[in-house]
Amino acid sequence: MIKKTYTTLAIVILVFTARYTFAWDFISGGDHSNTDWIVSSSTQIAGNHFNIKTFTLIKGATLHIKDFDGVHYGSVTINAVTININGMLDGNGKGYPGGIGGVAQSTIAYCGHAGTNGNPGASGGIAGEVGRSSWTVSGSGAGGGGGGSYGGTGDNGNSGGFNKLLLPGGAGGNSGIIKGAETGQDIDMGSGGAGSGGGGAGGPQNRPGGGGGNGGAGGGCVKLIANYITIKGTITVNGSDGAAGGNGGGTLGVPATNGGGGGGGAGAGSGGGILIYGNNSVVILSSAVITAGGGSGGCGGGSGISAGGAGDMGGSGGGGRIKIFYGNLAEAGLVQSEGGDYLGSIGDDGTVYRKCLIAPVIIGIFPGEDAYSIPVSSHIVILFNQQMDETSTESAISIYPIRDNLYNSISTCPVYGDGSFITSGDVHKLVFTPSENLKYNYVYEVRLSTVAEGILNNHISAEKTWTFRTRLDSARDNRLVTEDGKANVYIDSGTLPSDSYLSINDAGSGVVATADAKLEVDSKLQRIGQAMEFNAFDGSGNEIGALFTGVVNITFSYDDVNQDGFVDGSDPLVDERYMALYWLDESNDLWVKLDNSSVDTASNTVTAQPAHFTVFSLIGAANGEVASAYAFPVPYCPNDDDVNNGTSAGGITFKDLASECAINIYTVTGELVNSIDVVPGDMNIKNWDVKNIQGQDVFSGVYVYCIESGISVKKGKLVVIR
Repeated sequence: MIKKTYTTLAIVILVFTARYTFAWDFISGGDHSNTDWIVSSSTQIAGNHFNIKTFTLIKGATLHIKDFDGVHYGSVTINAVTININGMLDGNGKGYPGGIGGVAQSTIAYCGHAGTNGNPGASGGIAGEVGRSSWTVSGSGAGGGGGGSYGGTGDNGNSGGFNKLLLPGGAGGNSGIIKGAETGQDIDMGSGGAGSGGGGAGGPQNRPGGGGGNGGAGGGCVKLIANYITIKGTITVNGSDGAAGGNGGGTLGVPATNGGGGGGGAGAGSGGGILIYGNNSVVILSSAVITAGGGSGGCGGGSGISAGGAGDMGGSGGGGRIKIFYGNLAEAGLVQSEGGDYLGSIGDDGTVYRKCLIAPVIIGIFPGEDAYSIPVSSHIVILFNQQMDETSTESAISIYPIRDNLYNSISTCPVYGDGSFITSGDVHKLVFTPSENLKYNYVYEVRLSTVAEGILNNHISAEKTWTFRTRLDSARDNRLVTEDGKANVYIDSGTLPSDSYLSINDAGSGVVATADAKLEVDSKLQRIGQAMEFNAFDGSGNEIGALFTGVVNITFSYDDVNQDGFVDGSDPLVDERYMALYWLDESNDLWVKLDNSSVDTASNTVTAQPAHFTVFSLIGAANGEVASAYAFPVPYCPNDDDVNNGTSAGGITFKDLASECAINIYTVTGELVNSIDVVPGDMNIKNWDVKNIQGQDVFSGVYVYCIESGISVKKGKLVVIR
């Protein structure tokens, strides 16, 4: 039993070790468990290799990407913290395969067979047509296959040669179409070139046509993803060349009209894809070579010895796509994605795209955020920390008026004008010039969208939006509102000089502290909300301290969400009817009431007309007035069956009381019967159960009540009839 236990344990350990050791392999990829990976000898590679600490390909070692088999392979991904490529990553011809060339024909009753298109789909080249056969004369040549396309378009194949009777050869195949996008992080293998057609047979001796060539495969796909990437060696994913067409058949000494047509040359594969993504940095040293070029088209087969038509050239492949994303880039080596070029068959170049991952930063704006003193002739200026792309940045800015001179919301077209990006030394700025002056005392919103990008294809990270306000026009009425909407000022036309402006700011606790301390001596008064400082300035920035010549209304709002008549958050509760605007007499550190203050209980606002600008605040008091207080019913007759004369349950009610006061009830001889305290929560109303201090019903008779608030006193009589 013990022996079996050890054996089982040993098996478990072996299985665990095997799973841990072979969590990845060169061909399938897998999790490298955050370990270093050093490749020092040449081998095949494919798949997604991830969770690598440092990957190093030693100089002299070559990693060959395994050929794409129609389902798997053809690409490799290496995801690590640090990547060092000192050797060679070879992905040439490892991508989508080319088409198959057409089979030659040796019987005059048949043309050559057609070749097949390159892979994948429409991006692969289109096969060239077959040559024509003839009963009595030589066969014509086959057309070349079209080149594959990826980042650049491959070349078309050429048409095959004529035979002796001028029967035309097969038409050349078209190239594939471009696939994928130049930008973005998507990357793929290159497309295959097309196979060419076979040449036609010649007669009557049944001279065979030449066979068509096979299309070249596209380049493979390499993805390097890390924080730090350094490349000293080679990364290459070029497309393969198209194969040459076969020569037409013929025999010396026989009539010159009997030869078979030559097979067409095959199309070449396009370059593949390379993604280099270095979050922090990408360093490409001068020794580095990074290519994704298209292959060259294959040559057409020659005519038969007895003058069959020649096959013609296949199309060269287009270049692939190389994409480099980086935090910082140092690039000195060769990075290119050229189209194939052979004997006049030229594929288009592919794309090399570079994008900085560090977004441009806005380091300054004019006008500033929430600026309020802006001349109507101003330009809008945005400063960046790097050079920007002129076209995108100039088109990214827009300005909208959002408030008119009376602070009404407006929705209109944007401000028309021209944006221009200017770089001078280390200064990179966008200047927007309105086509006409801005409007007086308008609030404008500036928007810079993420369309704005640097010259390194790096867009700003988020839309930038801010507002500013222009100066006042003294010839018009004006209204200004604080950012939180708690205070506003209305200024009649002609009150302030032309081109003036107003600032409204939080006064700060230090400015009002002494005055607040004096205010607290009278516990019935308390300041509500924030004290705000209003200042006016002329066009030269000089403060305007003179008394107003026109009407200026200042309005503050307060909170009474449940509309119970008391200011929310006040303690003790402030009766909204006893609110007023006060101005700060800074010489004496005193709050002074504006006697023309008026309260709008429906809108919860207090408005007053000051004589000049200074610091203002809302100040209120608990209701201390009892002059209008009264009691009912009088007389109190709970037993006469008339509820209007009172009930035992309802007692006697005191109404219109102060927020805080005391009700004392006496006999006519001055003896205290009961005492009732009124607090703010009683909402200016209180009931007496018509009992004495001992909780006993009082006798019928006449009683006297006295209501005292500390500010005023109210006395009256009560009559109880049982």
